[in-house]
Amino acid sequence: MQITLRIFRFDKDSDYLAYYKPYVYDSKNFKSVYDILVQVKKDDIYFDFEENPESCIKINQVAIRQRRDLNNIIEKFGKELIIEPLDTKRATKDLIMDKSDFLEKLELFKGLIDVHDVELYKQYDFLYYTSEVREFLPEYLGDSFFIFAYKMLLKYPEKAPQFLKLVADEEKGIYYHTKFKNFISSNELDYESYIKELKVMLVKSGLARSIF
Repeated sequence: MQITLRIFRFDKDSDYLAYYKPYVYDSKNFKSVYDILVQVKKDDIYFDFEENPESCIKINQVAIRQRRDLNNIIEKFGKELIIEPLDTKRATKDLIMDKSDFLEKLELFKGLIDVHDVELYKQYDFLYYTSEVREFLPEYLGDSFFIFAYKMLLKYPEKAPQFLKLVADEEKGIYYHTKFKNFISSNELDYESYIKELKVMLVKSGLARSIF
């Protein structure tokens, strides 16, 4: 089956405006989205992306990991796929983007987590960039922050008060969370339940008056 990829292209060092370049391939030759992006890079030496199957991109406005089965993606979205970085406004080179705004939030956990926990936080980048709250509250800690805090709270229960205090920030914390959407993940329902559990913990700890 022939499919058309329209891939976001932009080089911050040479382009004034982004554009979408079309590529046509036979889907039967590729197992995953990652596999076909590798082929695009072989065919177009100027194209670049994060060469990691676990990295996330957007296909037709929905965040997915590059390891996702290509046929499943075609079944869901059809034979024309628009491929973009998680946030086109932060693109530096095609599907590669500047994630410093996401990573700087990790500084708030300094002294509370282990260096090995950082990799887990990085896996939640798609939760940060798919949240619509960022549009009206740029300083929002991010849904990624809350899910990571929940995981760390379970790992380090003795530090629960510190984690809950971070989450309960009145200006940019969990009070602004909206329903998860715009991504494909087998853990989607789990994420929403983690948020609910955090809210209950906040009430029990006295940091919130009710389940908001």
